[in-house]
Amino acid sequence: MIMIHKLFFLIIILFLFSDAPKTRQTISMTVDKELWKLRFVTPLHKKIDCSKKLYAVCVQHNYQIGKGMCLIRLSECLSRMNQYDEALKLLYKSEDIAIRMDNDSLLLYSEFGKAVQYGRLRQTGSAVALIEKCFSRANCIRSADARHLFRSQLYAYKAFFLAGVYSSSRYRTLLRLHLNSMKEYEKIRYETESNYTYNNVGYYYSLMKKNDSAEYFLNKILKNKHCRNNHDIISTAQLNMAELYMADNRIDQAKKYLDSARIMSGPDKDYFHLFVLYGLYGKVYGKLRDEPNRLKYAELETEYENKYRDDERKEYSKAITFLMMKELEIQQIAKSRLHGMIIIAVLVTAALSLLVCYFFCRKRKAGEELKITELLNQSQINTLKKKVAYSYLEVIEMAKRNDALFVTVYKELYPDFYKKLLAVQPSLTLVELKVCFCIFLKFSTKEIADYTYVSIKTIQNRKNKLRKRFFIDEKANI
Repeated sequence: MIMIHKLFFLIIILFLFSDAPKTRQTISMTVDKELWKLRFVTPLHKKIDCSKKLYAVCVQHNYQIGKGMCLIRLSECLSRMNQYDEALKLLYKSEDIAIRMDNDSLLLYSEFGKAVQYGRLRQTGSAVALIEKCFSRANCIRSADARHLFRSQLYAYKAFFLAGVYSSSRYRTLLRLHLNSMKEYEKIRYETESNYTYNNVGYYYSLMKKNDSAEYFLNKILKNKHCRNNHDIISTAQLNMAELYMADNRIDQAKKYLDSARIMSGPDKDYFHLFVLYGLYGKVYGKLRDEPNRLKYAELETEYENKYRDDERKEYSKAITFLMMKELEIQQIAKSRLHGMIIIAVLVTAALSLLVCYFFCRKRKAGEELKITELLNQSQINTLKKKVAYSYLEVIEMAKRNDALFVTVYKELYPDFYKKLLAVQPSLTLVELKVCFCIFLKFSTKEIADYTYVSIKTIQNRKNKLRKRFFIDEKANI
């Protein structure tokens, strides 16, 4: 089965590298399918090789989303090898691709990968906060199977990280998280090669002294045909089963499972797995009162524990240094942005101030100009009033003197009135015009008679004649 899978994978890689014309959609679908299968590849070195090959294909065909997912897969492998700083670097690269491509699902997987690294670096608060953020955005994953697997991992890792800060009294809460993880995993329709959730559930049932339930879930792994090729999950289940049987003093069965787990432990087994394995061996031989073997495995346990601690301490220090540098870089970017915003704010404030000053000065100048204009207009009006008053008095005097220029001056002083008269009666004589002008100046009949040196009766006759010519009622006083 394994050889067939390898052969199929190599055929896919060769097909992708061939010069045959392929559409972007075909390439992306093939890469995505292989990335999904890559989740269930057990040996780390094979998983790393496959991830690198897929990454090369994505680079060749410029499939950016695939590049990001390959980086996430590689970061998972490096993290399991305790190379936390390198894993974080790959995750930040993947995050940059997701932001540049505006792809929510890739960004979600990148943030989840960062949460896992934070948790392994004992940054529990940051890890749990990121996981809660991922929970709220999990619906952006389109594939139902991928979404269920992702939620399953979220529940499982949240329980792992909280286990470091919860006391034994909170086992029930952690078990509930692992049960939720198991339920999500069981919704996956794709025939997977392993189900890691049974291990976690069985382990917490054993911690709560519910050995029957623990044995039931651990046996589900050991008897599951899809788990047979996953040495990592099988060996972990065997270690948990051995520890369970040791608690029940079934030493022979415990040793049997330890022997099986030891056989399963290949070259990819990390120091932590080995020091746990040899530690359980030491306890078994201690109960069997086999002192030489107990001491032998105690030494191996100490050796691998020290290797694990040293390796973890070294990688932990490198990762923390990387995180500090990243934090400083983020702070520097934030500071630069803040400085830029302050400069922009100062420039905008200065521009607004200049604008306000400009409009204020313009308004002030306009006000001053308006005042000057008003003063000039008032002066002109006063002058005009004086001229009009002077002209009015002058024309009255001319009328009183019966001046020959009276009619001419009046026409110039009151042209509108003269035009209106002509509009009604164009054939007015000079004498009739003079009577009309005197009436306009509000002279009485007697005054007109006195100023023109004629009798009152003559003026009355002229007025009657004007009434007829202007169609005025005979009884109307003019």
